[in-house]
Order: sequence, then C-alpha cells, then structure tokens
Amino acid sequence: MPDRTSDLSRLLLDAKETAHRVGISIRTLRRLADAGHGPRPLRVGRCLRWRITDLDAWIAAGCPKGGKP
Repeated sequence: MPDRTSDLSRLLLDAKETAHRVGISIRTLRRLADAGHGPRPLRVGRCLRWRITDLDAWIAAGCPKGGKP
C-alpha cells in the first residue's frame, strides 16, 4: 500500500522551502500570505503549506500581487 504522507510531502512545501524557491525570506513570505498576495497556503494542523503547482504557476506568471494567477 502506498504511503500517502510521502506523496503529499512531494506536493506541498513548508514556509522555508517555499521562501527558498521564490528567493525571499520566510518573514516576507508570511507577510505576502497575510496580505493575500501569491498562492494561498493550506493549513495543515498548525502549519502552513504551499502547493508546488500553485507556486510554480504564480512564479511563471511573474509573481503578480493577488491570489492565484
């Protein structure tokens, strides 16, 4: 039986990985998320996670302000 946890870990990034991928600090990432800019994070328990597909689409669109591209 496949391990769904490991499958999800490949689809979602934590704040550190997301900030690194975009080239910004974690603090800036959190400010963007709080302001509603960039792809919306998912709440997993008490943690925020970003979908890789949403993040890549946002980067490809030139990181526009606002929600999903």
